[in-house]
Amino acid sequence: MPITRSYDAARSVVRVVAHGAVSLDERVRFFAQLLTDSALPTHSGVLVDVSGVTNGLTADTLAAVGMLAGRVLARFSGRLAIVNATAGHVTTSHLVALLAGEHCERVRVCCSETSALAWVEA
Repeated sequence: MPITRSYDAARSVVRVVAHGAVSLDERVRFFAQLLTDSALPTHSGVLVDVSGVTNGLTADTLAAVGMLAGRVLARFSGRLAIVNATAGHVTTSHLVALLAGEHCERVRVCCSETSALAWVEA
């Protein structure tokens, strides 16, 4: 699967990295597993690095991915950082953040993992 995850217990951060062409079905399956993993503490922050994704979201898939971001924020009480420095995809990441619903104030799009970690840990 082109999406992996790890958990940094010292920082209480779930790190998700996606690379290559990632379909909507792969995203939905991955986040369904993440959201039901009871081993991950609910107070965690989440860093999602999509800089390595080669395909962009379409108008049809954008709302679904925004809804997934909202579900992540409902499951985890920490902040969510989306790392994306790919030209043309950064705007899409901002739209995903806006579509996260009532929790969108806890989402930030960052251009580097360093700034994303600083946001999640603040």
